[in-house]
Amino acid sequence: MRPVLKRLILLYPKSWRNRYGNEFGAFLDEVPPTWPTLFDVLGGALKMQMKSGNLLRAAGIAAVVALLAGVTFGTLAGQYRSEAVIHANKTQLNAEARTILGRANLTRLILRENLYQKDRARVPPEELALRLRSSALIWSERKDGPMRIRVYIPDAAQAQRAAQSIADAFVDAKAAALVDPANLPTHPNRPPLLADVQFGLVVGLLAASLFALFNGLKVWKPVAALGVAGTVLGVAAASVIPNIYRGLSVVSVRTSDATAVGEVIDSATDPARLAAIVRQFNLYLGDPQAVQKLREHLTLKLDLRPFGNPATGTARGSYDIVINFKYPDQTLAQIVTEAVAAYLTDENVQRPSGIAVEMVAPAFVHAAPHIPNRLIGSGTGLALGLVSAVMLGIWRMFANRPRLRHA
Repeated sequence: MRPVLKRLILLYPKSWRNRYGNEFGAFLDEVPPTWPTLFDVLGGALKMQMKSGNLLRAAGIAAVVALLAGVTFGTLAGQYRSEAVIHANKTQLNAEARTILGRANLTRLILRENLYQKDRARVPPEELALRLRSSALIWSERKDGPMRIRVYIPDAAQAQRAAQSIADAFVDAKAAALVDPANLPTHPNRPPLLADVQFGLVVGLLAASLFALFNGLKVWKPVAALGVAGTVLGVAAASVIPNIYRGLSVVSVRTSDATAVGEVIDSATDPARLAAIVRQFNLYLGDPQAVQKLREHLTLKLDLRPFGNPATGTARGSYDIVINFKYPDQTLAQIVTEAVAAYLTDENVQRPSGIAVEMVAPAFVHAAPHIPNRLIGSGTGLALGLVSAVMLGIWRMFANRPRLRHA
């Protein structure tokens, strides 16, 4: 890496290189060639180019810095992907998936296979089970093709054990036969290089443009103060908003008759049915409008599949029903979503309507709450702070103009 560091001197302005280049090169020969050193050198080049007033060069250097940061982040955040292949009876697989991918079974799998060792001391087992559920994908490329079980985990061996355990569970349940065992990944998945390049260019141009704007308006201090204040207020506002978790499940309906599917949805959201769910799971305790709230927070959306669904063999023009349920309690968000999906796929419900309904995606809830999104909250606060600073600079510029003319 040391030769790379020496070449980065070329990113500094020519006048600066002529005066300090030799001394800086000698200094780089003495310091350890590490990533922090590389970013320090790039940061210095960006700062000097900005001071020289060359916006185009500053944008280019900022793009390089953002590109390297994106590549580094992708390296650190990369997850290993292991894949097992099974030949499954899809109807039976969908029925068993509710148990195999349920929270209790995944929690046992995590403990048995010693997954997420670093996180288990600070993260509840239930949340780790939800994390594993969110990172496990089961899909098929074509109707009669094999099913692929993919698991993404930061550790290669753990990813392999998790994928193989899930595949073995379906085999033990007589829902599938193993075709290929889970592989041991050798490299983590990272963001594609093209995405990193685009990210670097956009961030670099934005950073250089903001520098030119802030420098021209002379609002560096307001930018820092209002940016920090806006971020803090955004985080504070997001922190006081109650957590809302979203359960999600998808079922496939083997019909192109939207009216018939609508009748199935109406039966699942009938007031009597909703009242039974409220009583069964003790939702909205003490609220006389509990059934109405459940009606508002539970949505069953029709999703037209013009080309069918190869995973379940549904015909062209058939429908999926996407089930969403939002609730402050993470566990209940998943349980209620599972209950609604189980109702729609129950044979006693399908028989009167004459419509076959199959499970596509068993219910799961993301480990992070759906509302509030604290990252968006802090980012919004920062953006508002920066905009406020810019508006202040523009106001100062126009306010001082009459004085300048008078002088």
